[in-house]
Amino acid sequence: MSSIISEIDEYFSYTPHLVALLPAVALIVFTAVWLGRYAPMDKRSRNALDWVRKGPELPLGIGRRGGLSKGDIAPMLIITALYAAAALFYLGNGESPQTFWKAESGGDSVVIDLGEPMPVESLYYYSGNYHGPNDVKHYEFALSLDGNDYREQTGLSQLHSQTFQWRSAQADGMSARYVRVTALYAPLELGELGVISGGAAVAPSEVTPSAAWTLFDEQDVIPEIGGRVRTPVNGAYFDEIYHVRAAYEYQNNVKVYETTHPPLGKEIIWAGISIFGMTPFGWRIMGALFGILMLPLFYILMKQLFNNTAASAAATAVWAADMMHLTQTRIATIDTYNVFFVLLMFLFMHRWMTQSNDTPMIYTLPPLFLCGLAFGLGVAAKWSSAYAGIGLVALYIWKLVGRSGESKRYGRPVKGFVLGTLICSVVFFIVVPSVIYLLSYIPYAGARGQALTLSNLWGVMSESQRIMFSYHWNLTSTHVYQSRWYSWLLDMQGICFFADVDKSAGSAALITCINNPLLSWGGLAAIVCCVANVVSRRCYRALFILIGYFSVLLPWVSVSRITFIYHYFPASMFLAAALGYMFWRVALTGRRAHIWAFAAVSAALFVMFYPVASGVRVNYNYVEYALRWFPTWPL
Repeated sequence: MSSIISEIDEYFSYTPHLVALLPAVALIVFTAVWLGRYAPMDKRSRNALDWVRKGPELPLGIGRRGGLSKGDIAPMLIITALYAAAALFYLGNGESPQTFWKAESGGDSVVIDLGEPMPVESLYYYSGNYHGPNDVKHYEFALSLDGNDYREQTGLSQLHSQTFQWRSAQADGMSARYVRVTALYAPLELGELGVISGGAAVAPSEVTPSAAWTLFDEQDVIPEIGGRVRTPVNGAYFDEIYHVRAAYEYQNNVKVYETTHPPLGKEIIWAGISIFGMTPFGWRIMGALFGILMLPLFYILMKQLFNNTAASAAATAVWAADMMHLTQTRIATIDTYNVFFVLLMFLFMHRWMTQSNDTPMIYTLPPLFLCGLAFGLGVAAKWSSAYAGIGLVALYIWKLVGRSGESKRYGRPVKGFVLGTLICSVVFFIVVPSVIYLLSYIPYAGARGQALTLSNLWGVMSESQRIMFSYHWNLTSTHVYQSRWYSWLLDMQGICFFADVDKSAGSAALITCINNPLLSWGGLAAIVCCVANVVSRRCYRALFILIGYFSVLLPWVSVSRITFIYHYFPASMFLAAALGYMFWRVALTGRRAHIWAFAAVSAALFVMFYPVASGVRVNYNYVEYALRWFPTWPL
């Protein structure tokens, strides 16, 4: 008991957050009052169990009830456009070093002749691919007046966590004409050097060897002298150091360093780099575009489920206002593609399920094929996309059982339909995904300098699966931002992707991954409402949402290795869908203003937290006193 009291005392001694906690309490009250008004469920008639026999037969295809109408175009495009503006702002610069000098062996040096002696204050450098061992310096940085006697300065580091970032090394200010940088390990790459003297980068008169001139051919991209050397827009941060590096290695036919996830997501990142260059904008743009495209697709799913424009628009707006949606799609990692393809899986599965039970088999196959295609692409991007397959199987079996029940009741033949569907499903959900998965390893096979044969491709893919399985099975490392699945439900433990806090200057630049609290708390309450509707009203729409939510959440319950809140990203989509279900019920009462009030509060919270979701530098007191609602939030 005393330990509990001491913990309470410790929390309330954290006085800055007592003020910030008031909005959290107000938000909880708002959510409870809003949902409590519409949570009571009216029971259906006694023949409600017909839904089990009939299956989810709902004429909700596009062009019929539940399809898009002219009235849907404006809200869908407006929500998408507003989110796109927020997602593309401060995404990353398009000017980073594109040419690299490579140290092929330890001891390789670059000597820079400045032309005349001058005080050298520091050295800016942009680290490229490869890295050295931990706890040691990786380059020697030395200065000389005559080119013979060198005095060593602060060493340069290039850890695995520092690839494709601007860094700096301080000098002692001695007067020097010659600057020497020596790689102590190999291979290592550098993209650009900036010798800083008198508050400016000095152009050298000569560089030896001549191949190292590539270190001075893009001096205009050096960060502002005296400003922040490393910012979220001029280099890689968090797990970008792995996935961006993999994309770069694909592009340059180099053996891939990161092999703990399938290749497709990193190949999509590579596509952006191929178009826009090896820059932060280039490696983030594809994720941002996929995040933007999620919104009209989600809107379509909501409209097909509820056939209500207000409910569909509000649910889409709430998901667009989720900070996790923003941060996860703006960082060049693979989780974006996982969520995107999971969304497609459930969209096409819903289209297949809601076809009329008298539809000939051949006409039922296109959405089922597209569902299998999305499943294959999702698993080729990230293994956890397979979790959604659990939900797909449940919905698939439900539809076939329902179709069988209807056929028996009305005397229609069913064996041919079921057998044909099963055979096609083997192709759609096993053969097609297997081919996609195998082909995604083409860059791996080609990067090893071997002939690209089917045998080699199969061998590389098989070996990668062994490595991946071994890595995830034996992972025992810990992380300061790790969290368990139950903490995600209440949005109690986020993760910080980037932090540059200067308390002396009173400013902070943060990229923090947390859910919009209204989506997290209100969505969880809406999930409970969906459960009640399934029990009391046998509602297909509610059960569809629940199957999606629990299929992507429950597998994480049994995962013992470290996990993070961004693993909740797929589930947050179904939180928004559950709120869409509640909006639909509200819309049926005619009280649409209540729907827009909920969406407006979500949007206001998004604006409020946007700086710490995007990395925009703001006043530190604003972060400390207005945004840090809980001590566990990494702000």
